[in-house]
Amino acid sequence: MTIARTAVSVDLKNVTKSFGRTRVVDSVDLHVEPGKLTTLLGPSGCGKTTTLRMIAGFHEPDSGEIYIGGRRVDVLPAYLRNTAMVFQDYALFPHMSIFSNVAYGLRIRGVKPEEIKKRVTEALDLVQLTGMENRFPAQLSGGQQQRVALARALVIQPDALLLDEPLSNLDAKLREAVRSELRDIQQRTGITSIYVTHDQEEAFSLSDTVVVMSEGRIQQVGTPEDIYYRPANRFVAEFVGNTNLLSAVVLTAQREHVVLAAAGTTLVATSPGRRFAPGQSVLLTVRPESVHIAATTPPAGEERRWEAGELNVLPCQVVKTTFLGSRSRHTVRLPDGALWTVDVPDPGTATMTGGEAFVAFAPERTHVIASEAPGGTSASAG
Repeated sequence: MTIARTAVSVDLKNVTKSFGRTRVVDSVDLHVEPGKLTTLLGPSGCGKTTTLRMIAGFHEPDSGEIYIGGRRVDVLPAYLRNTAMVFQDYALFPHMSIFSNVAYGLRIRGVKPEEIKKRVTEALDLVQLTGMENRFPAQLSGGQQQRVALARALVIQPDALLLDEPLSNLDAKLREAVRSELRDIQQRTGITSIYVTHDQEEAFSLSDTVVVMSEGRIQQVGTPEDIYYRPANRFVAEFVGNTNLLSAVVLTAQREHVVLAAAGTTLVATSPGRRFAPGQSVLLTVRPESVHIAATTPPAGEERRWEAGELNVLPCQVVKTTFLGSRSRHTVRLPDGALWTVDVPDPGTATMTGGEAFVAFAPERTHVIASEAPGGTSASAG
């Protein structure tokens, strides 16, 4: 099925929106790549849904410009923007059959009946609902209703597909299955898609690009891997998953190699992500699963690097150990008093329960960010 004629970009330029005295979206610049799925991720109230609704035309920006396929659309009403929205509550017509629900947008556009039948049939086949044309929404499961809403959006052949937390009403197991189907459909159709969620796992599993927002501003734009392993600031590091932070001072710095003083020793980071100056105060961030822990011997699988001095190593005190089945989670105290979390996969019965130990982490998993107060700074997408 041909959904989009040609994949187009979506661009926001210095877009701002306030409700009363509250600035909800603050000077947002964003470029959404053609044919990609871009997710706006952030806590409640960060401005992600308002941003999506401004693209759709449901809210008018106070300032700035919005372009779809190079055409300025913030001066156009919603029905002239050729976007399609999938809502959190599906918004299906309960008195209409599935066929009529999907055909609705085509009928109000004056598409001929034979073309409507062809396109609705193709759309239902795309979302694996062939044979359910004559059923009504109440006769379908939540996952099937969501697919009807998606088919209704896709059938009009929009330039941009906009999805506002469309899986939040589904239970966890069904949500995982539907998001896999959604990602497959987006890749097969090649339609430019913008997805809003506060669920980090959902964002990472679906997205080509993740846009992290806080307090109406973009904090970072990147691939899921960039966001997770190379956070731009403290807010992103702490918001996305679990992380360990450690205050440090830069000793020497090159573009991809930083030597630091921290916790009474010298550490190395080989993926700093930005330039730093000697003497600068910074924060190190290391994910719990990137940290090894050992009592007196090198951690399993890292003997050579440990013995060759290729790992960052710190003494620690094991404060608490929690067995979680697939992993053991250790809380350890570093020499400077910082508490870190160490996740050990597949621990079996060999689990540490306390005492002195060492933590080790690779330079390539040691990320450096500027020392700043929680909340971060603005970042724009190029």
